[in-house]
Amino acid sequence: MMTSSSNELLKTPEGDWFKGKLTRHDHFEALARIDVALNRVSEEFVVEDPHRFMASCFRHFMSMHLELKFSGGVIHQLLLRNLDHDGLTDEIRFLLGNHVVRFSKVEFSLITGLRFGVVPDTSMYVAVENGIHQRYFPGHDEVSLDDLRVVLTRGEFQQAYDAVKLCLIYMLNWILIGVDERLKIPVWWFWLADDLNAFDTFPWAAHVYRHSIFSFKHALPRCLEERRQQSQGDVGHSVERYNIYGLSHALLIFAFEMSARTEIVPTTAEAVAQYFAGLSEGRARMCRMTGFTFLLSLIQLLVQIVPRRRVGVGGGWWVVGGGWWVVGGGGRCTVTKLSNLTGSSSTKFLLPPIPNEYDSTPGITHVLAFS
Repeated sequence: MMTSSSNELLKTPEGDWFKGKLTRHDHFEALARIDVALNRVSEEFVVEDPHRFMASCFRHFMSMHLELKFSGGVIHQLLLRNLDHDGLTDEIRFLLGNHVVRFSKVEFSLITGLRFGVVPDTSMYVAVENGIHQRYFPGHDEVSLDDLRVVLTRGEFQQAYDAVKLCLIYMLNWILIGVDERLKIPVWWFWLADDLNAFDTFPWAAHVYRHSIFSFKHALPRCLEERRQQSQGDVGHSVERYNIYGLSHALLIFAFEMSARTEIVPTTAEAVAQYFAGLSEGRARMCRMTGFTFLLSLIQLLVQIVPRRRVGVGGGWWVVGGGWWVVGGGGRCTVTKLSNLTGSSSTKFLLPPIPNEYDSTPGITHVLAFS
């Protein structure tokens, strides 16, 4: 239960909290389509194109583990804990457990591996004669995501690096920025992609972050307002569905990272960069998470943000005292003693001891009700 002082800082008062199911739009499962397209190039490009893509500014995302899952429930719980603050307008602060944590450009860059910088005037980009826009979408002032998908699926690439350029645009639109697929792709992306070196040095973090932070800040309040209007003020107990755009996986990984720490996040950019340095050496943190570490991080986070109650009531996630966290097969299990967990239907993970405030009654099993 939150303290009264923390409740006063919440943008969404605890009395207005509701069950929500959100739909993300950063489609990392579409990495497989990029891999297929790069391997459909003709024999004369079969070595150059994949090699050039793996030298691009988005190369590290190809190492995202396909078994990595997404938890919309965690993001919803995090957004409910969005706080009013006096910091920069383009950052968010959350109440995570008993601590205030900050999500800003610094964390975003370290987690995603994307670079910030001075954003040039995009109006300076002009159509390239016989460029990819002209050759693959002749007569199209606007290009839809479906138009781009058709070209990638067909795999009839005319020149070296055409597949690279089109795949970079596809990744930017459908995976990283995660926009509504009904929106058209900005034509200047095609013009910029004709110069791969210029595309690679563009500060894409600023572009992706701007779209992401706007959705992170406004998705839940918009849903809550619509909920109030439809119910004439009585929000009830129904489950609301809403969309979150942008790179929502970055917010999820941020929550995982912060849940493993007990200190408050430093407030200066330099301090935060140093704080995350050990986690981000080599490559972006979000690209280092496997399905196994995802599960461990998820359990560690749930104990801080999900209401708890004792065993005997149905639920998915279970925590057992003495340092063992237990998850049953398919997300469910019935436990009385740790020694009873045998067979392939349950899996055990040894994590650090549960904090005292969550294990105040030794020997009592608690269930995390999470749906």
